[in-house]
Amino acid sequence: VKTYPVTGDFVVDLADAWFILSVLLVAASSLFFILGTLRNLPSRLDELLFVLAVLDVIATVTFSVEYIYRIRAASSVGLSSPLRYMVSGFGIIDGLCALI
Repeated sequence: VKTYPVTGDFVVDLADAWFILSVLLVAASSLFFILGTLRNLPSRLDELLFVLAVLDVIATVTFSVEYIYRIRAASSVGLSSPLRYMVSGFGIIDGLCALI
């Protein structure tokens, strides 16, 4: 596993960085959805809603690319076909995450 020193003794690997990025994107997307359902928001939240909308688009694109990558990589990790991954539990959850 490739690691990257951040500061001093603190080291992060790519899996940890991807996990943190995923959690932040999901949180921003969820917050955008929640605030988008509210009526009569103060106008001072317009900039926040714009930033959250951009992050929501970034999350959708990121998770869609990840899903496509997982489909393509499915045959190289022992699954007989990409379709088998797509109909598995993880494949269905990944697909729904990419769409939402």
